[in-house]
Order: sequence, then structure tokens, then C-alpha cells
Amino acid sequence: MKQIRALFLVNAREFLRDRLSVLLVLLLPVAFAAFLGLIFSEGGGSDFTLQLGIVDQDGGPASARFVEGLAAASSEQALALHTGTRHELLGALEQGDVHLVLLLPGGMTASLAAGVPVTVEVWYDATQSASAATGLSFVRTMLNEANLALSGAPHLLLMEARLSLIHI
Repeated sequence: MKQIRALFLVNAREFLRDRLSVLLVLLLPVAFAAFLGLIFSEGGGSDFTLQLGIVDQDGGPASARFVEGLAAASSEQALALHTGTRHELLGALEQGDVHLVLLLPGGMTASLAAGVPVTVEVWYDATQSASAATGLSFVRTMLNEANLALSGAPHLLLMEARLSLIHI
């Protein structure tokens, strides 16, 4: 055991005396990791604003209240709402101008009044994984809050996450 320890100490001293080896083995990988982290980070800090597109195909009071709730949340949180048609907002998703597109289906108000569950489509871009995960979590929370606001009824709003195949 003493021989192994002595051999290790000799090799360690030899390694530490060679400054180029220490630089290449210890410091360079840390510097590369920090550099690449700065380059490829999505700015997930406090300056991140979730860009959410909303397509209201219903136009009824239920969808209007849902959009109003999102607008109220946008004033409190880092959220920017964009409204438009399905074609416009899915194009904005392709361009990277919005992180998620939320489609409120036609007949949503009538379905909710009849107690029929409504599926809300949420489109996202898989290449923007951090913003997509944050946005999906936010939309899931908003749908859960909307479900609770429907006077204790069973979950009537369901989220369907749709993967955008734009960059594949």
C-alpha cells in the first residue's frame, strides 16, 4: 500500500509541476463550460418574458373571461399576450416571436354551459425547451385555476400540448 501511495504522490507532483497540463485538464474545461453556458442560455433569468399567443375561436363570454384572466395575470407576471388568428400566431411561433399559442375552440361557451369538457390546444416549439416548459406549466396552472372557478365542477378544461414540427 505504501508503494502505491508513493507512486501516486510522485505522479501528482509531476502533474502539478507541468503548468500546461494543469491548464488543459482543470481550468480550460471550466472556462469552456462557462463560455458555452453564456452563449446558449435562453436568458431564463428575471428578464425573461413569456410570449403567449391567444386564438379565440369562440368569441363567447367564457373565452372572454379566460382571456381577461390571462390579461390580469400578465400585469402581475412576466407575460406578454398576443391575439390574432390561428394562421398568424402559428406563423409567429415558427418565427420565434411567441413561445406558445393557445387555441380556445369554437363553441367553448356553449360546451361549458352544457357541462361538456373542452380541449384547449397549446402549440409550442420543441427547439425552445426552456420557454416551452415554462409556458406549458403556466398554461396548465391557469387552466387549473379556471377549473376551480367553475363552481366546484369537475375539470372541464383539458390541455392538449401540441408539438410544432417546424424545425425538424
